[in-house]
Amino acid sequence: FTELTEQYYAPDEDVFIIYGNDDVYGDKVTTNYDGTYEFEFLREGDYTVFAYSEDSANYPTKHMIPVIMHVRVSGKKETVQANDIVILR
Repeated sequence: FTELTEQYYAPDEDVFIIYGNDDVYGDKVTTNYDGTYEFEFLREGDYTVFAYSEDSANYPTKHMIPVIMHVRVSGKKETVQANDIVILR
């Protein structure tokens, strides 16, 4: 990863969610053509959202690492806009 050749919102990437303090992911969605994704019907609480990225520290081994973000839903019918998940390919 010595030179950035492209930057774009990625279609068809898997995004995972962990509910509360669970040890494994509870659901998975795939990003749309424009990189958007959505987890519906979440209750109040804390969630961990992640996607897998190539590890730039171990390039060119193609070792994958999770890019993790924590999200809190604090009210009923609340829409939470999470930050972009930046992954390397």
